[in-house]
Amino acid sequence: MPSQVSNRLLSSPSLVPTGELQSLPVEVLLATTFDQLRTFSTVCRMANIRTAARALGRDHSSVRKQLDTLEERFHEVANGRLLVHATTRGGALHVTDAGRRVQAFADRTLAALEDAWQELHKNRRDRPLRFGVSGFRSYVGGFLNETHAAMASEFERRGLAFAREVVPITAPGDPVLLDRDDLDFAFSSSMCRKDERPSFDPALEFTEWSRDELVILANIDVGKGPLNIRQILERRIPMVAPHRGVIFDLILAELAEGERDRLQIAEWCDDVLVAIDLLHHKLRHAALFCTKTVACFAKSHGGSDHLRVVPYECEWTHSFGLLARRTDLAAWGPDHPARVLWQTTRKLSLRRKR
Repeated sequence: MPSQVSNRLLSSPSLVPTGELQSLPVEVLLATTFDQLRTFSTVCRMANIRTAARALGRDHSSVRKQLDTLEERFHEVANGRLLVHATTRGGALHVTDAGRRVQAFADRTLAALEDAWQELHKNRRDRPLRFGVSGFRSYVGGFLNETHAAMASEFERRGLAFAREVVPITAPGDPVLLDRDDLDFAFSSSMCRKDERPSFDPALEFTEWSRDELVILANIDVGKGPLNIRQILERRIPMVAPHRGVIFDLILAELAEGERDRLQIAEWCDDVLVAIDLLHHKLRHAALFCTKTVACFAKSHGGSDHLRVVPYECEWTHSFGLLARRTDLAAWGPDHPARVLWQTTRKLSLRRKR
């Protein structure tokens, strides 16, 4: 809280009834938390510490400690004690005139906090929904194409504007999904066993949109498929491969440490589009581990008849979908555009898998 704001609040007529406000360190107010003010206001309204503690979901001792802290902190500026506690167990406490002034200050501060939150929430609600995306983006285009009509219709039915913005994540290395506060969602891919669900950070919720098979894309004769990693080693098939990646790392994990050196790497390449170009333009006579969607993308280019797609035999599958923060899902109201999009995505996903 800026010092000019805190000075204005301290000098509020509802807090100091008469006389000049003596110079007090700003820390007196800055050390007071919104939670302490909420506790004090609740106790004043209910006139009973135990009842207030139950309403707040707190222990009696915790509430009493907060009250003692505020008594000590506001005694001088409020010109007296704030509360007179009951002499009998369970009796009503008395809120003094000084206490009423601090209660008014607490209520005003909490109301200002709620107004600020509503304004921030409104700004976020009214802007386009923002999706983070990294890596190969053909999956994103397919998702947007398949969902756009249904999304637009659902938003129109609810009287909401449907606006989105796809934000490329260009951080070096693996992007930390949804680590940016300005993103509502993130498109993400993961590898998982065919009979399992993909796993993510427990703080995130995942809606799976599609699964994709692994294949070998090659501009050389690699034999009839399906191929497995053992056959690739035995036939000494040259590969274009990334230094690391979700697909390549899993394939390497199937090999013993001594076997990995036997893998024939024609060129290391961390960009899948560049890797496709190496094969397409015959700059390398080799093969590439990828998904069926990536291979179809490569084959869709003109002059790609020399590229072959061979199934790859393994227990893994590629999962693509949408991520959201669990905290956001809990905070979004039923008519918030982000919740409407999330729920619509889940419905469309279930319908798609039937």
